[in-house]
Amino acid sequence: MKKRSHTVLSTRVSLVVVLFLIQSTAVAQNMMHMNHGEMSSMAKSVPVDDAVLASAPQRLMLMFEQDVRLVKLTLHTPERDWIDIDFRYDPHAGKHFTWPLPELKEADYYTANWAIIRSDERLIKGRFSFSFGPDARAPSELMPEKMEMRHIMVPDYRTLFQDGQ
Repeated sequence: MKKRSHTVLSTRVSLVVVLFLIQSTAVAQNMMHMNHGEMSSMAKSVPVDDAVLASAPQRLMLMFEQDVRLVKLTLHTPERDWIDIDFRYDPHAGKHFTWPLPELKEADYYTANWAIIRSDERLIKGRFSFSFGPDARAPSELMPEKMEMRHIMVPDYRTLFQDGQ
């Protein structure tokens, strides 16, 4: 009887650890979104995140409330194909950054990833997505990671330790 009880307890502990890791991942993703939300009040982009445009933009713009150094700016398709936008780091700080784009081919959407260093040397990352064309849909409707997050269900681990089980 003791061996069975030990096995049941071991299984429950293992399950709790797995559920804790799942919840920790969900919390970390929520914190990432909170940080992104924090940045959206501090940073503005053109096109705005999740924009659906009639035609391809000719440039990307980032605007910040304070002087920052733009250390990264990349553009990708949904398949993570890199678009060469000829970004080069400029050590001079600024509040407004405009970057010309090459002619963009049709894709479901594009995602721009950026990173800045604030005056307090804090590294901040962000991203925004946009789509364009007559049949374009909002990127949030098409992004696999956002679609997957809608269907994640985290079980309540507290029910595992009810008396008598």
